[in-house]
Amino acid sequence: MADEDRITGRTSNVRQLFTGRRYTIDTYQREYSWETKHVEDLIQDLSQRFLGQWGPLHERRDVQHYQSYFLGPIITTASERINLIDGQQRLTTLTLLLIFLRRLQEGREDAVADLGPLVYSQLYGEEAFTLDIGDRRRGMTAVLRGQELDPRKASPSERTLMARYRDIEETFPETLRGEALPFFIDWLLGRVVVVEIVTHDAATGQEIFETMNDRGQRLTSLDMLKSYLVGRARRHAPDVHESWRTNLASLAELDPDGPADLVKYWLRARYARDDADDAAIDTAVHQWVRRHNRVLGLYRPVDYRDFVSYELRRGADRYRQLLAAARQLTPGLEPVYYNAYNKLPLQFPLILSALQAGDTEDEFVSKARMVAGFLDIFVARSMLSYQDFRQAPVWRRILSLSRVLRRMEGPEMGARLAAELTALGAEASPAEAFGLRQRNRSHVKYLLARMTAWVDQQCGGEHDFAWYGPGHYEIEHVLANRPTGGKAFGELRNRFGALVLLPKATNAGFGALPYERKLPLYLSQNLLARSLHPACYERNPTFMRFVTDTGLPFQPYPDRFDESVIAARQDLYLRIAARVWDPAAVGLPAVAPDGLPLGDVAPLAPRQRRASPLSLADLLRAGTLRPGRLVGEHLGTEYVAELTVQGTVRLDTGAEFTSPSAAAMTALDRPSWNGWTFWAVEYPGGLRTKLDVIRRAALAGGLGTPAPEQPAA
Repeated sequence: MADEDRITGRTSNVRQLFTGRRYTIDTYQREYSWETKHVEDLIQDLSQRFLGQWGPLHERRDVQHYQSYFLGPIITTASERINLIDGQQRLTTLTLLLIFLRRLQEGREDAVADLGPLVYSQLYGEEAFTLDIGDRRRGMTAVLRGQELDPRKASPSERTLMARYRDIEETFPETLRGEALPFFIDWLLGRVVVVEIVTHDAATGQEIFETMNDRGQRLTSLDMLKSYLVGRARRHAPDVHESWRTNLASLAELDPDGPADLVKYWLRARYARDDADDAAIDTAVHQWVRRHNRVLGLYRPVDYRDFVSYELRRGADRYRQLLAAARQLTPGLEPVYYNAYNKLPLQFPLILSALQAGDTEDEFVSKARMVAGFLDIFVARSMLSYQDFRQAPVWRRILSLSRVLRRMEGPEMGARLAAELTALGAEASPAEAFGLRQRNRSHVKYLLARMTAWVDQQCGGEHDFAWYGPGHYEIEHVLANRPTGGKAFGELRNRFGALVLLPKATNAGFGALPYERKLPLYLSQNLLARSLHPACYERNPTFMRFVTDTGLPFQPYPDRFDESVIAARQDLYLRIAARVWDPAAVGLPAVAPDGLPLGDVAPLAPRQRRASPLSLADLLRAGTLRPGRLVGEHLGTEYVAELTVQGTVRLDTGAEFTSPSAAAMTALDRPSWNGWTFWAVEYPGGLRTKLDVIRRAALAGGLGTPAPEQPAA
């Protein structure tokens, strides 16, 4: 057999794919085109597969026995510079993920070595990327160095690279940023695999690619569901086919995945009975419908017709409205846009679950606003208390609400959602110490954008969140940086009340100026920034009426911007936030002083969780730990915290965390850290024992039987 006819196949893990290789692609291949949802799906799949196996008693060497994750096939040609015929979209995303993980673990004692050489190496004195694609080098270099590119001068591929890297930053779960991080990186490098099909000439590789992709369109789960429904409708089959085409296929004009998403969301919203149904619908919707046709009321051919022609049509009409509201601010449905901005597609099944067949347009808007507003408030409270609103257990709990909301009408639904807000406990941590950290920049910008837009619009301004939210504005520190300022100054400078939003170009010019020189320049900016200047309060009747009507403690600071001023601005900002995310604004009932929502609706029952890992609260309940002083040390600096009776770590700033790792990240201002090995319990006499040592002893002693899961704070 001639060399050019040889085709070989091999399994390669991520480390092998990126070690000692240099890939290129032909110019005719498409641009990097992954979207946010593709990145979210990949991160979710990887994290769920890994976390289902990892445990706190494991050693790093145990990872080699974890179950692998298959990323699919790639096609390459064998040469010095490997021609990547199929797979460049996945390898590009893996490159971005490796860059993110390299940056995430910087400074950690347990960092995984040699991530850098997997991404790039020096070649003749220049950086050369493993995935060496000419028109992406500038974008990849910017990502690698943490730089920004001017969107006006960046190519479409470069803009996509930057956007998908930001998606990874925002989607990567908090649970993997603590003690599990080095284990996850080891698993990604060694147990995430592809099947590599290797040819010896590009023509053969292209032929294989075309054979795999073009000879017969592969049927999707949605195609097979349609075939099943049409077949069961019998004499009504033409009606079902036409209704499917006009009502579902037209959704693809708004979103290529719209038809499949609608069917999955609708079935989860209206018929799923538990988490197992949710998972089965997501994985193979056609199989779930076949097995549960009676649950859907599908007995006779006419039932199949009505399901598609009436029920799914109604769902498609409402979903089309929600998709439009997710893309553009729509009066009455603004929270849908905010949730879409925060990348919460699972808002859709929850909203759809609340709808009834006879809902008027006003009733639809009211219910959608209530449900989406509930999620928006939960997200904002989580951000303000440094909590990860993407935690899988929390979202399983929230989505299980769909099984309750589908049986409720307006007032009862509002009471249930208000009860759930309280039960989720996202406001438990005091927000007085809230500020900018390495890992929450996008959250702070979002909160500032919402608040800035709210103040402007309350005073008759035309700029809404869509003006401030996307990439046109940046966070401005009112206090200029001082290289010798120290940790305390940095903490003060990053306080929420010491920040405003300014246009990017303006912010670049203001940044290094002292306060007295910045202050006059703020007069031409938004009201939240302008309110620092005394002139904002002169000949400005609309703003002054707003201040009087709301009672918000606005005041000018003409001479100084010191710690006392920042404390006052912090209080102002938190009061504004309480109004922006007021439950009453989206139709939710008030909360009684004892914390119980009006209507006396019980929250969801607690879930069961697997035996490990143990939480601080578990160790306290077992008597293995006692409340008291915690101490951490890094680079010669000592950090002090308190372990509370509730099992939270309270920093000296007042911020509380259920996770010791989240507390360590905030104390150190690091994007990741292992809090279990950072914090030590300090006993009388000065003896210290690491939390990890205490937990390991408890687990080894048999502690860790399943217990009701506490609502995430």
